[in-house]
Amino acid sequence: MSFESISRSSVEGDQNDRLLESPSEVADVEKGYQRRRHADSIESTYSTVRLWAERQWQNTPSLKVAYLTYTLIVVATLFALLLLSPFGNELQRNASKPSGVAKWSKPEGFKIIGLVFFGRRATVEILDCYLKKNLVSNGGYLDEVQFVAVKATEEDVAWLDQLLLSADEYQKIVMKEMSFEKVWNNTVERNHMYIKIDDDLVYLSDDAIPQLVHSKMKHPEALDIAANLINAAKLGWMHYHIGAIHSYLPETEPPFSKIVNDQSYGPSAWRASALPTWNATGKENATLDIDGPPPYKGHRWLPLRQNDTNLSKTPISRSAYDALSPNWESWAIGAQTHYSFLQNLERNQLDTFHFGTDVDGDGREAIWNMAYERMNINLLAIWGDDVRDNAPFGKSDDEEFLSVDLPRRLNRPLLVNTYALAVHFSFFTQKGIYDTDLLNRYRAYANGMVCTANNQIRIEQRP
Repeated sequence: MSFESISRSSVEGDQNDRLLESPSEVADVEKGYQRRRHADSIESTYSTVRLWAERQWQNTPSLKVAYLTYTLIVVATLFALLLLSPFGNELQRNASKPSGVAKWSKPEGFKIIGLVFFGRRATVEILDCYLKKNLVSNGGYLDEVQFVAVKATEEDVAWLDQLLLSADEYQKIVMKEMSFEKVWNNTVERNHMYIKIDDDLVYLSDDAIPQLVHSKMKHPEALDIAANLINAAKLGWMHYHIGAIHSYLPETEPPFSKIVNDQSYGPSAWRASALPTWNATGKENATLDIDGPPPYKGHRWLPLRQNDTNLSKTPISRSAYDALSPNWESWAIGAQTHYSFLQNLERNQLDTFHFGTDVDGDGREAIWNMAYERMNINLLAIWGDDVRDNAPFGKSDDEEFLSVDLPRRLNRPLLVNTYALAVHFSFFTQKGIYDTDLLNRYRAYANGMVCTANNQIRIEQRP
């Protein structure tokens, strides 16, 4: 399926809304628009209050009333300044965020075991930093992390053996025959809670695992609790419709300008604000086939900006709430989702991904009931007893079994805690994502924000 033609002129708009080449210029313009909106709103609020006060002055000549009236003008104006300023907006936005990690306390009386289905070294290098951060020895929740090499090469298994030496809590599960159902049937024990972790997760929010653990304890009516997965089949449609996805398109040709000291490249490059604005590079009539191959290996996706007014002209517009939706099969939708996430991450706006019901109104979870529909289980909490009571699974598709078949049989649905954020790098149908520079961007973020100084991840050189 061909994506509709996107011309430079259709994205540029008029002369006053031209494409901006400099990230700093873009930022300045966006700040200017924001200030202008705030100023206009404040002026409107002030004018309304002033006109009301003047009428009160004419009708009530009393000095006390007049004094009170003009006091109200000052108070209303100051309130408008606070409410409509960036600071005021930040207060309103942050009000919907979950409680901080410091407020969580690890429950006692049972072990919390991470079960990692291992097979891809390139992403586990990143995941390793998040796992170590969540170990009990580092103040986290994971008593153990068990790696099961389901589909790994001999080289990857040798690398895993070296990784196991880096943490006492790391273990390797060895089985003669490796398959998803055999892992569940033969490795899970009673009296423990298991956090199923796929090996291609490249970001976990600070309280993702605590969120899953406490929601699982809080909701015995649910068989399992899943994370709010970025780059997911059904949840991708939700993220699009709640405003968490932004306008991005691929850079069709490598830039010819020098990249020395360019913050959009290099070992520390992950911030979306450093990216130049996308343009059609003179190919006004070019057609982008979003089901076709990536333009070149190591390419970037660039923001269209302009307050996402061109979002409908980007791949995410094909999103659907379905287990086999374009969100599952399209590498282009996946890439756009990843760059949108990094933009929200930089701006401290990850709450844009939150939705669902705060059951108790305490700001500690937001629940979305999958209602026995299929859900990606890349990060999921389940009691070992529930696994043992229903083993053997007898089905190789553990995702279908744990999100649809078994929940329906037990009348215990899978719930999603949307405050527990995890970024899933790619489905097997999205191989084109590996031809972007996204792996390096997640490596760069982890190196700077998550990994310790002696646990830095290698950064591949841009081809």
